[in-house]
Amino acid sequence: MYQEEGEEVMEEGKASKTTHKIQIVNLWKTINLNYSLIIFFITHTEKATKSHFSV
Repeated sequence: MYQEEGEEVMEEGKASKTTHKIQIVNLWKTINLNYSLIIFFITHTEKATKSHFSV
């Protein structure tokens, strides 16, 4: 009984660590996506304003 319970606890520990890693990776992907969108938006608006003022 005790060995089985210990193994279950170990599995839960591994699972929680994996979930934590997945959450970090998802957060990192979200940050990168937002960052690239912001950069795209800034460059796009800069081009738009430059062309607007040049006209």
